[in-house]
Amino acid sequence: MHKNKNRKIRVVVLGGSGGVGGAVINYLKRPEIELIGTYFSNKPNKDQNIIWINLDTTSFKSLKAFFIEISKIGNIDAVIDCTGISQASTFEETSFDEIQSIIQTNLVASLWIAKLSLEYLSEKGLLLLFSSIATKTNPKGAAIYSISKAGIEQSISTLSSEFISKNKRINCIRLGFTEYGMQLKIKENIMKKIESEIPIGRLGNITELGFMIDYLLDQRSGYANGTILTLSGGL
Repeated sequence: MHKNKNRKIRVVVLGGSGGVGGAVINYLKRPEIELIGTYFSNKPNKDQNIIWINLDTTSFKSLKAFFIEISKIGNIDAVIDCTGISQASTFEETSFDEIQSIIQTNLVASLWIAKLSLEYLSEKGLLLLFSSIATKTNPKGAAIYSISKAGIEQSISTLSSEFISKNKRINCIRLGFTEYGMQLKIKENIMKKIESEIPIGRLGNITELGFMIDYLLDQRSGYANGTILTLSGGL
């Protein structure tokens, strides 16, 4: 963690009411962290330890206003982008509107978040984005989703030099199948088949993801910039 004992570190979790975001929020709830979470359609339960703000990340105007507003609260030490939508159709079956929605939500919005983070993150601040093991496994019925996440991975290496020039960092976690997140919507029989194909033989848990997040939040990981960390059980 940031080693200033005089104040909490302020972490923004975008999409904090979703599967991955909710798990991240719960993991990071501790005295030394001030959490700001955003939600869009899934309104979270009130929690006095979290500042909740409604936000549509696919609207640049709303995103810009959000960053301006939270910057007035104080330093922004980290932004963790957990937003995203999945896909369950072949490329042929996917409509033009669905293609636009997936790319807008999973890639374009994340690039907007990166641009605003470059401007509003505090010195030594961290932007953490999420990719997916789908970029390597190319699962059937998730072509556009995989493409959108591959775009995230390319943006990490491309943008890292600009972030480091401003003494800020941008990193990514390539996430596999977990006990939380989008895969909760997958039918049980299909999930069991997927689980059997994971070399480690099980789904990932939030403690393992949280350990990676803690590592990247800690200033001792300052040499990690433009990095994609894979957490997939060996896939």
